[in-house]
Amino acid sequence: MVNTMSKTGQKQKGMTGISIAVLLVLFGFIALIGLKLFPVYMESFKVNSALDSLKKEPGVAKKPAGTIVTLLMKRLDIDDVESVTRQEISIERSTKGVTVYVDYEVEKHLFSNISLLVVFEKTAVIPK
Repeated sequence: MVNTMSKTGQKQKGMTGISIAVLLVLFGFIALIGLKLFPVYMESFKVNSALDSLKKEPGVAKKPAGTIVTLLMKRLDIDDVESVTRQEISIERSTKGVTVYVDYEVEKHLFSNISLLVVFEKTAVIPK
């Protein structure tokens, strides 16, 4: 009987079954997190879009704070943003204009008793 490994000098190459299983679990976990967070970040882009469109509306800096919040909430309702409430929107007036703050959190259930918490702090300065 001849030992072919010592004759050719080659060793086995490749991954074992356990290492393939570990990689599949790792990629599956990353994919699960990505699938859970994708809608959250899409909603964040919609909030940015609503704030940008609010900046472009003429005369909005002269309106009362309640009216500005209502205008923003209407835009968010049209874009189907459910994570932002009126309590998470604040308005601050200064000499430069009006600053609109939208600070909100989104909690997504991952599995079992583990959840993901994503915190967003958006700001738009509307010049006078």
